[in-house]
Amino acid sequence: MRGFSFVWNKKSPLLSATYSIQKELRLFPIPQKIPTRLLGTPWRPHSKWRRRANNNKDSNKRKVISFFVSSNCVYLQTFWVMCKVGIHIIAVALVLSSCGTFHQIQKSKDVDAKFVAAKNYFQDKKFTKAATLFDEISVHFRGTMQAQEILFLLSESYFGQKDYYAAVEHYEIYLKNYPQGEYVRESNFMRGFCYYKLSPDARLDQEYTLKGISALEDYVALYPNSDKTTEAYNYLNELKEKLVRKAYLNCKTYYDLGIYLGNNYRSAIICAENAIRNYPESEYCDDLHFII
Repeated sequence: MRGFSFVWNKKSPLLSATYSIQKELRLFPIPQKIPTRLLGTPWRPHSKWRRRANNNKDSNKRKVISFFVSSNCVYLQTFWVMCKVGIHIIAVALVLSSCGTFHQIQKSKDVDAKFVAAKNYFQDKKFTKAATLFDEISVHFRGTMQAQEILFLLSESYFGQKDYYAAVEHYEIYLKNYPQGEYVRESNFMRGFCYYKLSPDARLDQEYTLKGISALEDYVALYPNSDKTTEAYNYLNELKEKLVRKAYLNCKTYYDLGIYLGNNYRSAIICAENAIRNYPESEYCDDLHFII
């Protein structure tokens, strides 16, 4: 390290300046003697060396800024991770508290409180919890005025879970046990709608399709002026079209087989004629006539 200091003359304010520069930096040369022509004015290094010093200062500033930015990024990432962990902890706590409440209700021996809680869960669309409670209390309310409501809401809860097999089973139990009940109309429609949901692709077995057609036909026959009659007709037409499509695929299979292992053309004609006779208004009638 090397440096120098100097004091201005009497006409200028008393100032002192000390320069200490490392040899390795080589910012600007250190004069051994201050020129007399510069007395009374601040001494400045040569412009070339001044630019080099400024560049070094800028680079140092950039390093300091990059350090602080990187440090702040680390702090922000840490803060964000902590926020996410906190959110997960809060969510888990809420879930555990709600589960604890449900388990307390489930372990309770007050069936009336369970009935109210099950209805609240059903209104909040928590169908799994509602179905669990309705299924538990259905035995205690058997033979009472609330029994048919519990059975219907249990069926609706299974439907809300998209468990159409259990839903249609309980709708049929309701129709069997309460043929003149309060929810007969809704149960008739929902039974056909469940079979509509269970109806598979036309290339598969159509057992549920046939059951759906039968249930929806019963509904439109019993309630021709209902607000869901039009909807039932639409589902009914879709199920019938699915049967016609299956018949058309069977006829096409016979037609493609030709004379393989017998005269399959005759089977194709019989299959097509039966489909046209049963469903004369189908959109596949033209294709069936072509096969004939």
